[in-house]
Parts: sequence; structure tokens; C-alpha cells
Amino acid sequence: MTGRDGEAGVILVNVLVVLAIAAGLLVVMLDAQDRALSRGRLGANVAQAEALALGAEASVRTALRRDMTDAAREDHLNEPWATALQQEVTLDTGRFRVAVRDANAKFDINRLSERRIEDARAFLRIGAAAGLDEAAATAVAARIVTGGPIRSLSDLAGSGVPARDIAALRPLVDALSGEERVNLNTVGEAALSALLNNPIAAARLVRIRTSAGRIDPADLERVGVVQPVGTGFTSDLWDIDVAAQVDDAEVRMVSRVRRIRGVGANAVVAVRRRRGPDVGERPDPPAGLGDRSVR
Repeated sequence: MTGRDGEAGVILVNVLVVLAIAAGLLVVMLDAQDRALSRGRLGANVAQAEALALGAEASVRTALRRDMTDAAREDHLNEPWATALQQEVTLDTGRFRVAVRDANAKFDINRLSERRIEDARAFLRIGAAAGLDEAAATAVAARIVTGGPIRSLSDLAGSGVPARDIAALRPLVDALSGEERVNLNTVGEAALSALLNNPIAAARLVRIRTSAGRIDPADLERVGVVQPVGTGFTSDLWDIDVAAQVDDAEVRMVSRVRRIRGVGANAVVAVRRRRGPDVGERPDPPAGLGDRSVR
């Protein structure tokens, strides 16, 4: 091989190296571009899914606002707000499902901060229904009486309340404004029995409610009980749980909404929203302590 042939071979090797490097850079650039496009598509899909979630929330709020005019004296689980969009809805742009929960179906633990004896007695019975012994329920009540309202049941842990007691209370109790009344049309039988201090009457009322869709003061008289202090037949707080999906993008949003009654200007506003894949499993947010409407 001559010197010229050797030089030609070196040049060829260099060219191949340059081509290999260029090809590698091109692959990297194309991969980066694909990732950027994928992120862009995902971002657009997330935005669409969130728009779907907000639209679903708005639909329930509209039903709740209409109900303020059509049935202002009662709220029960056979009304449009309770059945609205409970099944999954599929649209050209995506799909979503909605669940509506009445926050006034639970006892407002912050009522204890007002130191009313009727509320204290009701809470001790509810604590017993939740499985707490008298000492444990009394300790929880003392925390609210002496320390004032809490923003979440989770705050009780800071006062030494065991996690198991907090978990036991959650199905029956929430930390609300301190002025909320339990809706007798939506409360569960265990809490209703504790509030009435009469399991037999509670069971009869649940049967009436199941058959007729609701109960009223006449039904309480029929079963021989007096309406407990801190209860009513209407609600002002709800949790709207929405799961929306567009292609591979999913959004989970739970909104707490409050009904505001005014002279000729009724409204239903969102006071809190939480987003995240596990938002439905986290403890319910508080309501009433510094409630502010959110957009």
C-alpha cells in the first residue's frame, strides 16, 4: 500500500466517524423532538381533561342552584343534584364521571366550640357509634372545647388523638364551619340513631326515607321523636368528585361547594378545590373556616 492509499484510508475512516457522529446527533435531536411533541400533546390533553372536570362541576352547581328555587325547604338523595352525572359520560373530547356527596350528612365537630350541652351529648353518642369509648370521645370533645375549631380531623392527631380514633370518626364526623346542621334526609343510620338517641325510631325513619325518598317533621312526630338540636332537612355544603380523561391524560378533582342564599341572588360557589390522582382518598377538606370562593 502506497502512502497515498494510506492517506485515503485515513480520510475514509474520518468521514465515517463524522457520519456516525452526525447520525447519532440526528437520532438524539429527533428523540428530543418526539419527547417535546409528546409533552406538548400530554399538556394539551391535561388542559382538556381539566376543562371537562370544571364543566362537570359547573353542571352540578347549576343543579344545586336550580334546586334552591324548585325545592328550597328540603334536600334529599332523590333530587336532581344527587343523581346528576353519576354514571360515566363519554364525549368526542373525552370522558368523565362525577360523584356528589352531601357534607351536611356528617356531624360538624366544630359545633363543640360553642359549648352547647346538646352538641356535646350528641357528639359523645356519635363517638360511641363510631366505636370510641367514653373517655376517648370526651378527650376529642375537650380538644375542641378548649382549643377551638379545627381545620381538619387530621388536626386532632397533634393533640394526641390516636389515628385509629380519627379514622373511626371520619364516616360520621367532619370539621366544618361550626354552624352546620346535619341533614336528616342524607345522614347515615348510625349517626341518625346517635342524634335521636333512639335506634328503633332511627330505623323506622330510614325505612320511611327509603320508601318515600325523604322525611319531614311530620315523620319525626309519627315515630315519636323530637327533632334534635343542630339538625334540619336541607344542606348547604357538598363535595363534587370528578374524574376526567382525554386520551392518556387523567385529572381527578374534588371541589367543595357552598350554597349561598340571598334575596333574589342565590348562588353556589366553589370554596375549595383539590387535584391529584389520590385526592379522593385523602381526608375531606374543612369548610367554613375562612371559606373563600375560588375560580
